[in-house]
Amino acid sequence: MLNTVKPDEATLKTALNNAELMIETGHDYHHVAQALLYLNEKNQLMSDMISAIERYLQCEKNTPATNELEEILQRFKTLETESLLMTETELSVD
Repeated sequence: MLNTVKPDEATLKTALNNAELMIETGHDYHHVAQALLYLNEKNQLMSDMISAIERYLQCEKNTPATNELEEILQRFKTLETESLLMTETELSVD
């Protein structure tokens, strides 16, 4: 699998703007722009959900369900941290 690096905010904004332009002008032949916009929206919803889960876990006691949620949140945060480290490494190599 290709090693992916999280884009910085400016790069993401440019990509999303270009995706919208591709769709508006009918140049999204392989539906890459459509997929990017969909996944970005889904990512925003997941970020909101993660924030809500974190607030919930602060109020709830340890149960198997809350422990599982905490484990999943930790895996997500690890993914984000690793992606940021890869971005920093990539920028320092350039």
